Amino acid sequence: MVRRLRLVLAVVALAAAASCSRNPRTAIIYGSSADTAMVANGTAFDRATIDMGDCRWILVPSKTEVEFSGEPARLTLLMKKEMGFMGHPSERVTIDEARRKMGCAYRKRDGKILVGKFGEFDSGKEGGKFISLKVRAPAGTVIERSDEFELPSGAGARTSPLALHQEGKDVWCSIEGSSEHWTPVFGDPDRETFAQQSTEHSPGPPAAGKPGG
Repeated sequence: MVRRLRLVLAVVALAAAASCSRNPRTAIIYGSSADTAMVANGTAFDRATIDMGDCRWILVPSKTEVEFSGEPARLTLLMKKEMGFMGHPSERVTIDEARRKMGCAYRKRDGKILVGKFGEFDSGKEGGKFISLKVRAPAGTVIERSDEFELPSGAGARTSPLALHQEGKDVWCSIEGSSEHWTPVFGDPDRETFAQQSTEHSPGPPAAGKPGG
């Protein structure tokens, strides 16, 4: 009986490990209980850097994690891009494709650098796409937080306040109703943060109506 129980537990463990694959080169962790033939969920880790110039005041989305690195005049963005979707799309959707349309955008205004997120989506019922943001700022930087650039709360389908646009080779972000152009940053694979993740990490879809974290 004990031997049989151990065998069953070993099979379950192997199945759990197989359900979550990792790609160190692209810094993606695949696998979710919501995966289907049309949906490949997962988590992608990206990193980008913004030249701050003389700015020493940063405005970031309210849920952003902040640490001070001491590296002068450089703002580092660590983006954890998650897709946990339980819907039934007409075309196949994957975290590989989703990460290319998700990221942060920034704009300098009145001596401040404003940072927002784009590409997030909450269906309200079947999960969606979400970004957890961490920034590393030079020591002495003033950090201000705002809900203005977070995914809106509430019921029903919701999208990021910043939208991505492209005309030919020109790519920019903007807020609906505003003519201001924001510079999008998609980032490159963040292998350092990826390597720090638990090998057992397996992202599932967030609770309906709530962003993943």
